[in-house]
Amino acid sequence: MLGVYAIKAQQTPTCGDWGSVYLESLSSFEEFEYGNWELVFEDNFDDMINTSKWFTCFDGWKRRHGDELQYYLDNNVSIENGVLKLEAKREPDFYPIVYFDSLGIAHHSVEYFEYTSGMLQTKSKFQYGLFEIRCKIPSGQGLWPAFWLFGNGGEIDIFEFNSLYPDRHYMTIHTWPYDGDGIHEYCATNWNSNSLFSDDFHTFSLEWDEYKLIFRVDGIVKRIDYKYFDILGHGLYDCFHQTSGIYIENPMYPKHAQFLIINLAIASDNNGAFSPAPNAQTPFPSALEIDYVKVYKKMDPVKNLSIYGFNEKGSDYYTGKTISIAGSGSCLTVDCGETKKLIACDSVTLYPEFTAEEGCFFDAGVLQEGRMQPQMKDNGRMSAIEIEKEIESDSLMEENYDNNCRKNELENEIKKDFQLSYTFPSTSKELVEVYPNPNKGSFQIRLNSSSRQYQCIQVVDSKGIVICSINHPSSQVFNVTVGNRTGVFFVKCMTNSYTEIKKVIVK
Repeated sequence: MLGVYAIKAQQTPTCGDWGSVYLESLSSFEEFEYGNWELVFEDNFDDMINTSKWFTCFDGWKRRHGDELQYYLDNNVSIENGVLKLEAKREPDFYPIVYFDSLGIAHHSVEYFEYTSGMLQTKSKFQYGLFEIRCKIPSGQGLWPAFWLFGNGGEIDIFEFNSLYPDRHYMTIHTWPYDGDGIHEYCATNWNSNSLFSDDFHTFSLEWDEYKLIFRVDGIVKRIDYKYFDILGHGLYDCFHQTSGIYIENPMYPKHAQFLIINLAIASDNNGAFSPAPNAQTPFPSALEIDYVKVYKKMDPVKNLSIYGFNEKGSDYYTGKTISIAGSGSCLTVDCGETKKLIACDSVTLYPEFTAEEGCFFDAGVLQEGRMQPQMKDNGRMSAIEIEKEIESDSLMEENYDNNCRKNELENEIKKDFQLSYTFPSTSKELVEVYPNPNKGSFQIRLNSSSRQYQCIQVVDSKGIVICSINHPSSQVFNVTVGNRTGVFFVKCMTNSYTEIKKVIVK
């Protein structure tokens, strides 16, 4: 599917409120070219669920959602013969939930659910890219499969199906208010296919950049949304040839990074276009079957990117002609548990002030002849993890890293400049959970294993000052208050074998 696709302008949508904005001449835009993308995230589901990439519930702990009828269980997420199955079952029982009081303190309870189901949410955030899934949806009243992006006040539904009508594909853009301000707005479209999507596997994709959203099914364009329109209502998709002027801005256009989610929900009678709830004819168990999920970032052969901070609303993946990270005396850290990946066309520079904490997932490299390769600079060093991955790859050139001695030499050089990043041992469950996160000064720490396994729990501020410390905890749940202080805090959980750190945002 290589080549350039011609994008035709569409008329201004009727969704949302519209205002005008003055744009300077834009000169960095490139027309869509399907082959000009680098694969940054991929799961072909050939083995077990990769817990470094995915949560099996919302935000790492939330297993229910709104008026929907399902409770998300890890056991409902499985892989069989290279196909991921998110399975919905009728399993009536009481299941544990978490709810929050007016102070934001979490409380544990149980609630009755008639159905269980499965979902995956990425631990990484994506801002712009090409998102693609190949899957087969289930058929039956009340089954609600979806592939979507969510977070930072926005939502993009690449597909949703009311599986009572498995030939009808819904695509929707949402905006969500922050802190209760504003109004939830959405712009939804759907189209009827001549075939049932439940009969076979199909490929759904979204291209999202600074100027447009393009929805495709099996490579065919089904919807286009633009960020800017001219005064005649035509979408601004070729900014390279535009001059300065007045343009209309789409206020619903998503601008910030979002998490990628795949789920099979069970609709209630209160879920609008995806109602009604299941009936006696709905087949259980039923599964959303997924062949693969891929995310691409467009490579920019022009942009020189300098990174001095990681924004909470920003992506975990960066591309550019050159990338430099932390310099001029500034300190920049990839925190434990975070993912950051840098891909450059020419060079990546990591200055000595940059650190990557133990337990993060950090990769950096240069794209040469169609693949990532390590790039060493005089004033920077690549991640040892990236070097090790490249050495162990079958496709790597032996002339650069031909033995373990050279690998150890490189790792020793790196240790001189910044803290190395290593991943934690694989576990089926995280040691500690923190919620709500973000919060307004009060939150709860929950230990996921017997408290006898834990040596110490600490809450530390961004300067390293210990706010509170609990040695040899005797219970599994703790309520913490930091008063009127705001900013970034860390919950540090230590056992005999290793340490887990969770970042907490206090607004």
